Amino acid sequence: MRELTTEEIDKLTEIAYSNASNYILNKVPKKNINDLDINLIIDKVDEGIDVDVDINIDAEVEVSDEIASKAVDITLNAVDKYIESIL
Repeated sequence: MRELTTEEIDKLTEIAYSNASNYILNKVPKKNINDLDINLIIDKVDEGIDVDVDINIDAEVEVSDEIASKAVDITLNAVDKYIESIL
């Protein structure tokens, strides 16, 4: 498997952030969010690319772990589709 270009990594990061933040902001009002951290880790492995997404939400209201978990799932799905489209 070939390595991703800088532009492809930038696009992958944009897709991940956009999907995660859009989902979360549809579930939790922006005014209630103090901090939203979306971390994307991309590693090249023998069989391809391994992508991990970590989301931390600091909010004034209780945010269920289910929201962050679903945001990760949606993000990974979007990332997978993008990777499949370019490789």
